[in-house]
Amino acid sequence: MVKHFRKLYVSVIAPLSIVFIYSGFTQAYGTLNVGNGFQFVIMDALLRAFAGLSVGVLVYEAFGAVQARVGSDGFKLKGAYVLIDTCCWAMLPLSVAIAVWGKDNSGLFMVPVFAWIVISAMLGMTPVPRLLGRIPSAISGFLGKFSLFIYLTQWSAITGVMLWMPQADSGVKIAVASVITVVYGILLYAVDAAYRKRVR
Repeated sequence: MVKHFRKLYVSVIAPLSIVFIYSGFTQAYGTLNVGNGFQFVIMDALLRAFAGLSVGVLVYEAFGAVQARVGSDGFKLKGAYVLIDTCCWAMLPLSVAIAVWGKDNSGLFMVPVFAWIVISAMLGMTPVPRLLGRIPSAISGFLGKFSLFIYLTQWSAITGVMLWMPQADSGVKIAVASVITVVYGILLYAVDAAYRKRVR
């Protein structure tokens, strides 16, 4: 669809899918933390994944548009842009607080914030991305590779904690799931590194 109907997907299908799927889940379940239910014959997890893919596509399209303007003559980042950018980066810790103390549907507004941060990081033209850009490449490269294994293991850890500790406080659940995710991620990272070293 993206390949053959790119304009239609970017201008119509992607925005509508994000609005309808996210708002529908929020109204029906009160949360985006869904996966095993069904809408007719389509699993909720697939719909949520499609909405997430659409967000990613729109973010990439927005980045391309901004990058084209950056390359043009006379483009300047105004103070308002820098202020908004800094506020969005500052809201990252807030997302953790929302996960611990907020309602399940209160984190929905963080979707555009995360989208902004991704675009900002790829541009690297504002204070926070420039500061992060000073991190040695060896460290940032490792964190980039390790983040894949965090992504692959976090859902299993969260599901396990919800199953094993249903009565625990939200903060405890997040702490335990985080530890399990990191440990499991380290093990998978070590196995992957050993395998890659062996096949070379």
